[in-house]
Amino acid sequence: MDQLDQLFKHSIQQDTRFFILDTRGIGHKYDDEDFKKYSWSPKQYNRVRAGDLFIYRRPNSKSQKESFYFFGAGIIGPIQKINDNIVQATILSPLIFNNYLQPIELINFKWTFKEKTRDDWQYFFNQYGMMEIAQADFINLLKLTFSYKPQIQNIYEEIDQQLEVNFYQQMYQKNFKVEDKVMTQKVRGSAQSIFAKEVKGNYFHKCCITGIDTKELLIASHIVPWSKDENNRLNPANGLCLSPLFDKAFDLGLLTVKTDFRVEVSNIIKKDKVLFDYFSNYSGKKINIHVRIPPDLGFLDWHNKNRFKENI
Repeated sequence: MDQLDQLFKHSIQQDTRFFILDTRGIGHKYDDEDFKKYSWSPKQYNRVRAGDLFIYRRPNSKSQKESFYFFGAGIIGPIQKINDNIVQATILSPLIFNNYLQPIELINFKWTFKEKTRDDWQYFFNQYGMMEIAQADFINLLKLTFSYKPQIQNIYEEIDQQLEVNFYQQMYQKNFKVEDKVMTQKVRGSAQSIFAKEVKGNYFHKCCITGIDTKELLIASHIVPWSKDENNRLNPANGLCLSPLFDKAFDLGLLTVKTDFRVEVSNIIKKDKVLFDYFSNYSGKKINIHVRIPPDLGFLDWHNKNRFKENI
């Protein structure tokens, strides 16, 4: 039974409670680690018990603007006392969402536990970072995220849920390496999957050049290709969210993004007038860098020098 089945099965128990838990990721207070352990003050909030289910929310303060997002779920495991003010729970059956849910996708979501009265979400989530929701809210959020089926680049690769969680935790520990010597179809597929989720979520599910936001038409492109740098295969700063045509052109070096974040199009494609005219609309335009993790200048410089087909 995979983690999604486990969560749905667990949700039918009569005494189970359901929560949204805010998290700022690893390195925050109390040594929290997403999908592994979570801490809180029972003096401020004492509703959570072992066996309850939750959905993770990355709050505004970490995701900028209004763009909080929901990105995973799990079961509250054993709870232990850390000190007089703090308890900490182990997380069981961790699950990373197929699609990080952002506010725009929740416009028409029908909440059961509470009425949403403002479009800007103010006063909807409580100040403690923990909020009890209805069973229907929990189940419908899961259904919403898993109604989207992500694509991986190689049809022969596989995605393993536990490997995804492992790569997520590795990524947030600033370890972006995926070694060739451990490579299998599941390893590569799971690593590519978590990289894609982080990069697309970082760019708010919009092509950073064109603004296209149809999720099925978005690809997380490595700036320095997967095959060229095993130390940065998971690094979100080594990724751009692009629509398929721009992803392919970027990979072939027919366009690049300069270190001032402006698009440069190669004159090589002038032989295809329709393509050149279309790409010229974006030549000199800055990509969207109003994101949590902007592209690393060193990676962009590498692409400029090693991938881009200079104008002739």
